[in-house]
Amino acid sequence: MRVTVYCRLTLAVAAIALAAGCSGGSALPATPAAQPYAKALSSYDPFAPAIEIAPLAEALDSAQYKAAGAFTVTALTPLNTADNEALAALELRSVGDSLEVSLTAPLPGLALYMSYDAASQHVSSMEAGSPGAIGYALEYEPGRLAAGVAGIRGAQLPTGQVLVRVTLADGALTGAIRRPSITQDKRSAVRDLEAVDNNDGSATLGWSERNTGDYDLNGEVNISDITPVGKNFNKVYGTESPDYAQLEVVDGDDNFEVNISDLTPIGLNFGSIITGYNVYRTELSSEDEEPDPADSGRWTKVENESDPGGPSAPRDFNGQDFRLRYSFVDDSGNGNFGWYVAPVGIATDDPLEGPVSNVVTLPVGGGAPPLAALTFEIMPPDGELMNVDNEFYVAVKVEGVEGLFSANVRFEYDAGLVEFLEGVAAYESNANFLTPPLFLAVDDVGPAGSPYVLLGFNATQTQGEPGKTGDGALG
Repeated sequence: MRVTVYCRLTLAVAAIALAAGCSGGSALPATPAAQPYAKALSSYDPFAPAIEIAPLAEALDSAQYKAAGAFTVTALTPLNTADNEALAALELRSVGDSLEVSLTAPLPGLALYMSYDAASQHVSSMEAGSPGAIGYALEYEPGRLAAGVAGIRGAQLPTGQVLVRVTLADGALTGAIRRPSITQDKRSAVRDLEAVDNNDGSATLGWSERNTGDYDLNGEVNISDITPVGKNFNKVYGTESPDYAQLEVVDGDDNFEVNISDLTPIGLNFGSIITGYNVYRTELSSEDEEPDPADSGRWTKVENESDPGGPSAPRDFNGQDFRLRYSFVDDSGNGNFGWYVAPVGIATDDPLEGPVSNVVTLPVGGGAPPLAALTFEIMPPDGELMNVDNEFYVAVKVEGVEGLFSANVRFEYDAGLVEFLEGVAAYESNANFLTPPLFLAVDDVGPAGSPYVLLGFNATQTQGEPGKTGDGALG
């Protein structure tokens, strides 16, 4: 790849190899399907530490409350921590058997939890919302209410207006209320479970988390999930939309529009907590067999060696605003196998697991050669330093390739210092690679407007007769 220099810089910072992968073998290896969220997000740090989130019940036990009439009221953040700013701004007014909640200072959203004595009274009506905002309220346990209000498209909630109103009536609560537990909603079943043979007696599984109603992705469906709905209210999107990854999470009914109907899954799945996923494996009698997850006797849970009693793949959230992606390596040994995954709730949930995923099957093993290695070499012009307008080359070299292969490389560099000129394939000059690649491309795959360029390089060879082994430059 030819590169030119805009200013003096040392060779060490000319280009940085971010990631590389190359495989060699008699056939191109299977790869997971491309994910629509695979793009840079300015607000997300993939190296940030995992965020520990207390379950709602624990958070409420330690929260501070305000009292008014028959009610106690508190406010929590999306991470189930005390929302002191909101609590300080709450104005509570008890009018007969009713509670009215308003604000003394504007806020973008409000997540309230209220309690009353359900042994002597019951809720006769409750409402939440205001002009320019959406609201939702429910009784999720006897005597425990949740009410959320969120400004539409970033609007602030007004002061001095009633945002939440709850009215009680005499007499104990009658009828059953669904107690919070892990979701059984079929829309929360994983749909994209995939498996890749690692050619070493193991397979790598990948899938995306689904907990319908958990729109802020903190692992629990609660009243704070109204905030992303308000933020994106009435947005229509498609699979090619630049914000598809964020909007499809908030679209609880999968109709490609964020609207008032997306509040219903919050109530349906309220309190659903996902702590991770259990992975189940079964051996197949043939590659064509389609195992049924309902045939429970044939499936074995693949244990997490570091925590055998916990989920096979524990949840690891660090603030992303797109679906949490899981990756799990199963040392299955060679053979034909099938897998499915199921979300795991908390210890008190009954049942403990949510709906099962799609089933994926795969033959594992076959003696394929190990992955080939990629190396990089910067070839500067004469002299120790590179001057303005000097060109230099970044060579991508493969080592230990056998037969067919595919190489994917990413480089990141400062566009204010260097400029990419062209990518040049090196196959014709390399005796080990007698057939040109099917595809050779170099393109900027980074986010628009970034001062850095993320350069994507792909070389794939699908024909290699006569077969060759060895090393050489790709481009």
